Amino acid sequence: MSSFVSKIKICDKTLYCKELKVKHHKTILKSLLGNTPDYESAFYNISNILTELTNIKFEEINQLNVIDYFLLLFEVRSLSIGSSIAAETTGEKVIKLKLNVSKFSECLKNINIEDLLQPETVDNIIIEYKLPTIQDIVNIDINSQETVYKLFVKSLIVKDLYVDLTDIDSNTYIKILEYLPAKVASCFNKRSQNLISKFNDINLLSYLPGLKNEQLVFNFNINNLGSILKLLFGEQLLTLYSNIFTLCNQGNLTPEYIENCTPGEYILFVKKIEEINQTSKASLPLDINVPTQNFGYPDVPTATSKSEFPSIG
Repeated sequence: MSSFVSKIKICDKTLYCKELKVKHHKTILKSLLGNTPDYESAFYNISNILTELTNIKFEEINQLNVIDYFLLLFEVRSLSIGSSIAAETTGEKVIKLKLNVSKFSECLKNINIEDLLQPETVDNIIIEYKLPTIQDIVNIDINSQETVYKLFVKSLIVKDLYVDLTDIDSNTYIKILEYLPAKVASCFNKRSQNLISKFNDINLLSYLPGLKNEQLVFNFNINNLGSILKLLFGEQLLTLYSNIFTLCNQGNLTPEYIENCTPGEYILFVKKIEEINQTSKASLPLDINVPTQNFGYPDVPTATSKSEFPSIG
């Protein structure tokens, strides 16, 4: 069955992307259940969905660095649901916000990655750097310097020998480090600290005036990345089930039909049922949870997320 396809650009490549279906959104909501979701499973499920929606293979999606991965998610969210998100701050004074996913994308695109990952040469050894993938971040042991280095060090070039450090296990990685000059390990540490510090300062809400105490940090902390996921896609699974039930019960739609609708179509149907019930002045109250005018989903989580990725050394 053919679907509407849009052209998007990620990491200098042109990709073709379909809209999310309600069934995809349901899978994402299931993956984000609870205060401490299993983010390894959550991102696995999301990568599977991205494989269905784009012309990229699962392996290629998992090889995207964390910035490109989220740029793709931002595009999918904007394409399928809209770029506007209703949110609110935490704290004594609650501030209602209308966030813009396009501004999130601009923030990440403005990072000078080429400068941050500039190779360096120590004792005739060329060190090439990288940004971590989502899988790297999920599996990181923050108490191990070596595995933290593995987030950022891509390869070593010693004379004519190219040593790729991205696909080796941690034990082999540690053994390689033991044979390297102390100066090289020192460079690993300094560059890792610089990257960690740089990303701890990335606030996706920086474009909004008057929010000095509120942050949505984009760094290598998996809980912060999970907070951004919840902000993009919501976390109220019960709301979705309730609306599907009402659409089937009163709109004579089947669950299969609804789950294969796009979010925009789903929202339209929910609003139509609400209009019909208001017109008929039904005596029984209905548990209809209608999303906002901006095509976002209801009950979006708060916009505050401040946890830093810890320093090393």
